[in-house]
Amino acid sequence: MERLIDIGSDPVASLLDLLLAQGCQYRERGGLASHGEEFMAEWSKKYLDVILPILEEHYGGHDPDNLKKQTIFDLMMKWVEAKTEEGLMQLDPDHSNRSYIRFKTQQMSTLFPDAERLSDCGTSNHYFFEIINKTGHSAYIQMCLDSKDLSVEQKALYDRAIECSNSRTSANGWIWRTIFRSVTVDLEEDLSEQDVVEKLDTALKDLFEKQEDFLKRMKLSDDLLQQIEAIRH
Repeated sequence: MERLIDIGSDPVASLLDLLLAQGCQYRERGGLASHGEEFMAEWSKKYLDVILPILEEHYGGHDPDNLKKQTIFDLMMKWVEAKTEEGLMQLDPDHSNRSYIRFKTQQMSTLFPDAERLSDCGTSNHYFFEIINKTGHSAYIQMCLDSKDLSVEQKALYDRAIECSNSRTSANGWIWRTIFRSVTVDLEEDLSEQDVVEKLDTALKDLFEKQEDFLKRMKLSDDLLQQIEAIRH
């Protein structure tokens, strides 16, 4: 018998409840499912990965898999801390949470040095990388710019960076742009720590490849380009 869901009291929660039910039904029967049920389960998860961040932003609170999201966050933090020790990035723990982990790199800090006035996030740096972990089911890494209170010279550089990308303005009330982002990596159930490390390494490799393409399109001065190229990722 199909499960009936009352949508009268909380349509947002009901939608999430329905999607989760579709995604879990065949697993509850020990994996014995028709092709159609597996298809629904797969696409219910994909839909959740897209719609949940939007619903969280507007309605807040609901997390379909709180334990997994926390587990993935803990593994991601260990990965970033290890990369920080290797000198590949600099973790920003004060501006990180379970949904995103922020870090900087020496290359991008050379291109976008700290400003005198603080960004909208309260930091001297007006750029940042983020590992996005909205649901615990998938992740990607993006590079963003924050243009609040930049000097005229800095704003001109940031505007040029935006022109070299396909970024769009956020609609959340403050000015920021996503300049480039990595591929999305799926985070299946029962992943080991090594599995998560390999997934994040894949995303980071793709991110750095896109960073190289971005730097070429920026057409930087020879002096600045040499400074950036002298720094390994």
